[in-house]
Amino acid sequence: MYALNEHSPATLDVYRDTDVGKLVVWMNDLNEIALWSGRRKQLLRPDVIALLEQRSRNAVFTVIRHADTAEPIGFADASVNEAHGIAEFQVYIDRGWRHSRRALHGMASVVGYLFRSFPVRKLYCYSFEFNKHSEAVLRRGGFVNEGRFREFVWWQDRYADMLVWSISRQVWELGCRGAGPGARFARAAAVSLPQDDEFEPELSARVEALEPGATLQYRS
Repeated sequence: MYALNEHSPATLDVYRDTDVGKLVVWMNDLNEIALWSGRRKQLLRPDVIALLEQRSRNAVFTVIRHADTAEPIGFADASVNEAHGIAEFQVYIDRGWRHSRRALHGMASVVGYLFRSFPVRKLYCYSFEFNKHSEAVLRRGGFVNEGRFREFVWWQDRYADMLVWSISRQVWELGCRGAGPGARFARAAAVSLPQDDEFEPELSARVEALEPGATLQYRS
């Protein structure tokens, strides 16, 4: 289980058998999850289990939990390309938790986990133009809009654009220190980084090697 710090209201964890029921519901939410996968058919429990096993082998799949009750409130799915120092991720939060601080912290936990666990210099994610809440959360977190895929998906009788967002390691670390565009997001999620004596030099060196001349101060 992963938490940004001891005060985290949300944690990241592997999925358990008891989570599958909720994951089936979430993955059959045709208003959202189906947009990611392009599916328009009902997913049954065996289908979801097979999908979870595949993602657990080939990507980073984690359940976002309520820190006090361990109740699943969402999940995250990420693909990491260490050779290029990038990762793509997506986050789903249950409708009942979307506007809560735990949802915001769950998002921050995913970003923090990817930057702390892998030698990546940049994260990418996507949102649809009609999802203004996701856009607001991403902007608050220091993400910048890199562009869009126009008329990417059919939505409520029209085609809608998909927006591309990114955040660099430098921006994330500045936000964790209370500076830069990600500071508000970091404060709201109570994100904090360890002190210098907990610094992990080996992974930091791998990150710096991806960007010659960069002055990164990676902290585990």
